Amino acid sequence: MLLFLRLRERLLPSAEPPVRYLIERLGQFIIANTEANLCAPRYNPSPAQRMALEDVIKTPACWAPSLSTTDTSPLPYPSISWWWDHC
Repeated sequence: MLLFLRLRERLLPSAEPPVRYLIERLGQFIIANTEANLCAPRYNPSPAQRMALEDVIKTPACWAPSLSTTDTSPLPYPSISWWWDHC
């Protein structure tokens, strides 16, 4: 997500209308996909399939009021940090 935000901020000021449209819609898709997953059966099993509440850590189904960081530098994980070299 940080890489997307970094690229968006870099590309939007000089983007032609079709690219600007794509970048803006991609941001909306990310939000929509995240919200849809909050109620997807895959992540919210039926009561019969659920584990006891004390056996799981529940992810809050809400948006944070603000970014947790403004640092868009690569995370210290080689499996994903190489993407930053391509942007």
